Amino acid sequence: GAAGYLPLMVWHAGLSGSAPLLVASEKHFLADKVGAIELTRTIFHWSNLLTLALLLIVLTGVCYLWAKNTQSSGGSVTELHPSLKKESTSQISQIEDSPELNLPIIGILTGLFGIFISLMWIQKTGFSKIGLNHMNALFLFLALLFHARLGKFLNAFKEGVLSSWSVILLYPFYGAIMALVKNSGLATFLSESITQFATTETLPLFAFLSAGLLNIFVPSGGGQWVVQGPIMISAGESLGVSSELMVMSVAYGDQLTNMLQPFWALPLLGLTQISSKELLRYTVPLMFFGGAIMVFGLFFHTLI
Repeated sequence: GAAGYLPLMVWHAGLSGSAPLLVASEKHFLADKVGAIELTRTIFHWSNLLTLALLLIVLTGVCYLWAKNTQSSGGSVTELHPSLKKESTSQISQIEDSPELNLPIIGILTGLFGIFISLMWIQKTGFSKIGLNHMNALFLFLALLFHARLGKFLNAFKEGVLSSWSVILLYPFYGAIMALVKNSGLATFLSESITQFATTETLPLFAFLSAGLLNIFVPSGGGQWVVQGPIMISAGESLGVSSELMVMSVAYGDQLTNMLQPFWALPLLGLTQISSKELLRYTVPLMFFGGAIMVFGLFFHTLI
C-alpha cells in the first residue's frame, strides 16, 4: 500500500504538476509578474530530473529492502482484500454491448485522431509551454486508444469512479477549507511567518517547508499554488530568487507531505482495507527520505 502511494510524493515535480504546468501557460494568473515559465526551467530542468531519478531509486530501494526483510524474518504478506478480486465488479452494472461500442476500430480511430489533434495543439503552443488542458486532453485520448472499445472504456471509467468515490465526495469540502484558509488570511500568515526571516540562500527551503505545512490543510496542488504562489513569487522577487525555483520549492513541499496527509490514499485504503495508521507507519519514514533528497534538489537548482 505504501509503495502504491509513493507516486503522490513525486507527482508535482512531473508532467502532472499543477504549478509548473499552470505557470507555463501564456495567460496564467501570475503572468503579469513572471510571464510564462517554460518547462525547461522547471520540470525539465536538470536538477529536477536528477531529483526525480534519486527519488525513484532510493524510495523504491527502501521499499524493496523492507519487503525483503519482512520475508526473511518469517513475516507474511497479507492477502489482498476480497474487494480487489474480479468478483467485486460483478455488482457493477456493465454497459450493454452494442455494435458501435464493441467495435475496436471506433475507439482506436477516435483515440488516434484526438492524439493527433492534441500533439498539433502542443506543437503550436510549444513543448516547453504545455499546460493542464494539453495534458488532460492527451490522457483522455490515450485512454480511448488503449481501451480500443468504447464500451470497455466506459466500464473502466465507471469502476474508477466507484473506487475513488471518497475523494470525489470530500473534495468539495476541502475546497471550502481552502477558501477559509485563503480568505481568513491563514495561508498568508503561515507563508509570511516562515519566509520573513529568510535570506536569498534559505528562501527556497522556507518556501518548501511552508508548502509542506499548508498542504496538510489544503491537499490540492493547484488550489495551494493559487493561495501561496503570489506570496512566494513576491518574496522571491524581493530577495532575488528566480521564479522557477520558487515554483519548484512549493511543488516539492506540496508533494512531500502527501505521505503525512492520507487524503489521496482514501481509494487505496478502501480497496485494500488497510487503515491509515498502517499506511503511515511506512509513508512517514519515506517522507523523511524523500524530503532530504528534495532539499538537495533545491540546492542543485541554484547551481545554474
